[in-house]
Amino acid sequence: MKLNQDELVFLTGVTKGAEPFGLFLKYPGKDRIEDYKKEVLSSLQEKGILDQEQKFTREGTALLLLWEAYRGCKKHLILNHLYLAVCPNRRVIGIGKQGEDYELFSTDSAVVLTALLKKYEFLRTDGTKEHHLPKKLPCEKLPYGDWVKELEDCQENLLILGDYREKTPRQEDVYYWKENKGYRYDPGNGYRREISSRSMRLQFLNYLEITKE
Repeated sequence: MKLNQDELVFLTGVTKGAEPFGLFLKYPGKDRIEDYKKEVLSSLQEKGILDQEQKFTREGTALLLLWEAYRGCKKHLILNHLYLAVCPNRRVIGIGKQGEDYELFSTDSAVVLTALLKKYEFLRTDGTKEHHLPKKLPCEKLPYGDWVKELEDCQENLLILGDYREKTPRQEDVYYWKENKGYRYDPGNGYRREISSRSMRLQFLNYLEITKE
């Protein structure tokens, strides 16, 4: 469902939980509060989230529960421009910016992985030949400036991933590939490690808490 910032502010005000992960919502000032109320209530009615008596519809109640689950989840991922809450039972709740609005969705974690596989050919690379690779692929120190230059021709072939627990970062890496070689770069310590397509898939399985490839 598409929601604008004012609608997200309203939903945040009527649900429980921490501040929404990854979002910096602007709350209306006192000089705008009355206009804000009229506009947001009207827009939520148009979307069927509120009825004519300004009570939550069944769809609106489901949206509230979804937003509470996103806020209350202990594990979040940043995947390029998406913010994902990784919930129990392979459920993922995601939100991403689309122009001036946000798209909020809920799906199975396997659907997220399938979307990545469809979009990035490297992730679909056949892993049957990887037994020829050395057990420990090269790892080297690569200064941040040099790494940024290396990315100039990889803009369509990279995935920025951050793993957060209760908003505390546990791991932040950039996965990318060029000339049929995959890499994982840690901006924190400046190390670049070569990584096979299969290992990359397995790591995303782990991040999304999918137990089988």
